[in-house]
This record gives sequence, structure tokens and C-alpha cells, in this order.
Amino acid sequence: MDAFPLQEPSVTSLLILLSFLLTLNLSRVFFDTFLCAGIIGELIVGMIYGTPLLNLLGGDWQTAFQALGYLGLISIVFEGGLRTDIQLAKKNIGLSTCIAAVGIIFPICISILLLHVAFGYTVLQGFAAGAALSSTSLGTTFSILSGANMSKTRMGTALVSAALIDDIIGLILAQTVHGLGDHHVSLAWTISRPLLASFVLLLVTWFLLRFLFVPHTARLFHFARVPKPYNEWIATVILFSTLVFFLAASSYGGTSNLLGAFLAGISISMVESSLKTDETDKEIILPSHVFDRVLLPLQELVLAPLFFATIGFAVPIRKMFQGTVLWRGLVYTFLMLFAKFVSSLCLVAWHHLENKYRPNALPQSETQTREEQLEASCIFPVLIVGFSMVTRGEIGLLIANLAYPGTLDQDLFIITVWAVLLCTIVGPLVVGVIVKRSPPLGKWA
Repeated sequence: MDAFPLQEPSVTSLLILLSFLLTLNLSRVFFDTFLCAGIIGELIVGMIYGTPLLNLLGGDWQTAFQALGYLGLISIVFEGGLRTDIQLAKKNIGLSTCIAAVGIIFPICISILLLHVAFGYTVLQGFAAGAALSSTSLGTTFSILSGANMSKTRMGTALVSAALIDDIIGLILAQTVHGLGDHHVSLAWTISRPLLASFVLLLVTWFLLRFLFVPHTARLFHFARVPKPYNEWIATVILFSTLVFFLAASSYGGTSNLLGAFLAGISISMVESSLKTDETDKEIILPSHVFDRVLLPLQELVLAPLFFATIGFAVPIRKMFQGTVLWRGLVYTFLMLFAKFVSSLCLVAWHHLENKYRPNALPQSETQTREEQLEASCIFPVLIVGFSMVTRGEIGLLIANLAYPGTLDQDLFIITVWAVLLCTIVGPLVVGVIVKRSPPLGKWA
């Protein structure tokens, strides 16, 4: 064909699409109101309208919505970078690394023990399933923290950094699992390339910000006399150019494009923060203003709901209630909840180390003893971090699909999906119940 023919969609198609978008937003409002976990409603709507249940959308629309939904995920992660307190993140990088490491090692080890020893699968199959369950949904983590207004707390910053590290390691594990069945690809290169690419991208970003953009942007901003009508146009170009550059660099480099989106947000935030307050108070439009005014409403009403609905598209719900698969899936889910929640105990260890080596870090209270203060500043942050890390989401399903059917057979694939799905539901659900009580975060605020 020389061109794609223009055709008017049928009334049935329009009604299905409109009802799908409307139901997505209504379900989010409903679950947010009662459980503070709107993504659960969007996931359920995705299963109903998608292939798993009624298949009202068909294959073409689901493919289109997957692409748009992934743009929503990129937008969520970009916003996370834009809102991140970089100084706070640097101060807590040790804690974040500890949480991420425990959250990766425990699920893989427990998965191998259960599936190999108890269920009779091979060690390789146990590793592949554990790799899927070692991930943390970065997009869901950002949504949970934003909905609870905790994204700029010490706890939230450490949690986001840990989820980002998990995402990078998850990409490496995904490519490793995928490469296990391809004997023509070097396994060493499969594992090392994403890690090396992530390190190089981080190093180049730091160098550009430290020596080029942050020192000189304020001077350029001061001398560039741009007419007011062009301010928004220039800010829009800068916003999208930065995002496209980092997405291209990360994707072609072999690392996660979510890391690229996150670094794009951080880069814009750091450059804007280098401008003096009096320079930004003259009704100047910055890239972050464009995001808040134009992209954020689109993300919240369309793109983000589509992303969480596409997770529902990928759940084979019809095959998940067979006897053996069902009970094994539930057992596996329980152990994977425990395996990921263990990572939150890093806060307890970090808390006691700070108490030992920095005894004056926590201010005294007239109404509480020091022991009561120490206990109060750990309970709720541990629960929030633990159940936020429990959420697997898109990366877990991606790894499971890459391993099926080459490494995972159908039963083990469904068992793995059971664990990913239930963890993705339980995590936001429990965190939503906790944050409705306005918990005290203590030293982690």
C-alpha cells in the first residue's frame, strides 16, 4: 500500500474504547478511596477487557495500548527523577544498596530451594523463576509513594533508589535468562553488558552535569534574552530532547531505558536547581513547569492507567485455577512475599548502626524516652518499605515471559505468574491501608 487507508471506526469499537478508558479511571478512584491502591482496579480492568477474560479490545488495540502504557511507565519514572532529592539519595545510597541486594538474593535462593527440593524442578528453572520474583516494580513504587506524599522523605528516597537498582539487576537477569537458551551468545557478555552500560551512563551523566550544564546554565540563562512567547516552546524542546537523548543512550547502550528516563528527570531537576531564585521568579517557564502543566494530567488520566491495565493483559487467568498449579502458586507467593519483605529489615540494621555510631542523630523528646523514639521511628517505615518492595509488576512478568517456554514449562510459568500477580496486588493494598493511618516516619521522614 502507498498509504494507510482512513476508515471510520465502528460505533461498537468507539463505545468499547470509551468505556475502557472511563472504567480505568473510575476503578482507580474507587480503589484509591477505599484502599489507597488504585492500580489494583486498573489491573483488574485490564484483565476483563483484555485477552485473559472477555477480550473486548482485540489484539491490535492491546498492542497499541501496551506501547502507550509503556510511555506512561516512562513518564512515571521520569517524574520520579524530577522529584528526587539528589542530596538525600546520595546520603542514603548505602542503605538503598543493602535493601536492593537482600531483595534480590533472598527470592532467588528461596525459589531454588522450594522449586528444586520440594517441587522437583531443576536448579536452572528455580533460578529463572526466582529472577522474575527478585524484581521490584519501579513504576508501581513511584505511584505508591506519590499517592502517599512520601516520595521526598528519606524512606521514600531510599526505597526509590533500591527499586531502581533492582530494575537494573532485573534487566541483567532478564537478558541472562533469555540468553541461557541461546548457545551462540556469550553468557559473560550478556551479563556484563547491561552492568557496564549502566555504569558508563551514570558516569557520563555525572560528568556532563558536574562540569558542563550545572556550572554554565545559570550564566547562559542570565544572558539569553528570549522573548516571553517563546519561553514555553524552548522549555518543551529541552524537556523532550533531554528525555529522548537519555532513552536512546540507555536503550542502544544495552541498559534499562527506565534508568535513562530516571536520569533525564534528575538532570533537568539539577540544572533547574542551579538557577537563582530571582532568575526563575520572572514568570519564566522551565521544563518542569511544562511537565506539570501539560504532561502530568495526561499521565494521570490516560498513560499511567493504560500501563497498569497492560499488566492485566499479560495474566493468563483462565489457566491459573487448576489444582496443583493453584496450591503451588499460593505457597510460592507466600514465600516470595516473605523473601522480598526481608529486605526491609535493612532499615532496622541501619537504624541500630546509626544509633550506635551517631547517638545524637535523633533529637530527644520531652514525652518519649529514647528507646520509645527509636522503636517508633522504625515500625511503619519497615512495613511500608517491605510491602512496597514486595510489588513485582512489569519486570517480573517480562522475565517470566522471556523464560517461557525455553526454561519454564507451562505449569511453572503459571506458578510464577501467580506469585508476580498476587505480590503486585498485596503490596500496594497493604501500603495503602498503612498510609491511611498517617503513620509517623520518625527519623525516616
